[in-house]
Amino acid sequence: MSGEGRGHDPADVAPWLILAVAAAAGVLVAMIWLGGTLGALVSGAGWRPPPFSLTLLLRLPDGTEQDWPGVPPLAVWSGIAVTSGATTALAVPAVTAGYRWFSRNPGLAGLRDLRGLTPRGAAKVARRLRPSLSGAKNIPPDQAGMLIGEHNGVELRGSWEDVYLALMAPRSGKTTALVAPMAIRAPGAVLLTSRKSDAYTTTWAPRSARGHLWVFDPQQICHADQDWWWDLLAEAITVEGRPQVVRALHRLRLLGQRAEQLLGLGREQLVVRAVSRRRHQRRHHP
Repeated sequence: MSGEGRGHDPADVAPWLILAVAAAAGVLVAMIWLGGTLGALVSGAGWRPPPFSLTLLLRLPDGTEQDWPGVPPLAVWSGIAVTSGATTALAVPAVTAGYRWFSRNPGLAGLRDLRGLTPRGAAKVARRLRPSLSGAKNIPPDQAGMLIGEHNGVELRGSWEDVYLALMAPRSGKTTALVAPMAIRAPGAVLLTSRKSDAYTTTWAPRSARGHLWVFDPQQICHADQDWWWDLLAEAITVEGRPQVVRALHRLRLLGQRAEQLLGLGREQLVVRAVSRRRHQRRHHP
């Protein structure tokens, strides 16, 4: 049976509530005990701690003379205030980090489950997969892996050798949010294929600044200047390559029959242009 709509049993919550109250009381007594004793020490009264017990908290409203006799109350209260502030400053980041690490939504992974994608986990994977980073102490984030999102404010990065599958709706920013940043930040060479021109327009400037950019656009989708060509039938020159070309063309024909009409026409245009160019080369360069 589904547990939706059922509340928590008070008998299950009561032990944890009692434990939380006892822990809070213990921390409060510890801050008062240590702060008052440090205040007395700074005032010149020496290290004179009172007995550590819950009664210390109960006697405090009546004054500090009973637990720290001869010590000015201002020194005791100042020590308690400083100790409480320092404890709070240390406790808040620790509690926040613990909440991030252990919290999770029902049915979803938490940060503990994704520890391999956290900055520390991604850096560990990068050192293992890339020998050039094995001795590096601080690895730049983009060298460690690809940014795929965050969880409770913590970046999540996957390895550059991982395979990613993004299930997103049309026009939801797949190219600009995932493909383009990955292509721009990749530490090595990138092979990017797309049927849309925005993949080219958003990446060509940053990638050109890092090295030569090769554009293969036989259908003139992005209208880029073509400075190199790929002879699809070059393998047909050798005896071993001819069967491969025949099988590839046969497979292309079968895919064209099963796919949409637009994709079929696109494949046909590619084959026609490749064959036409091959015939043109043979005619002018026998």
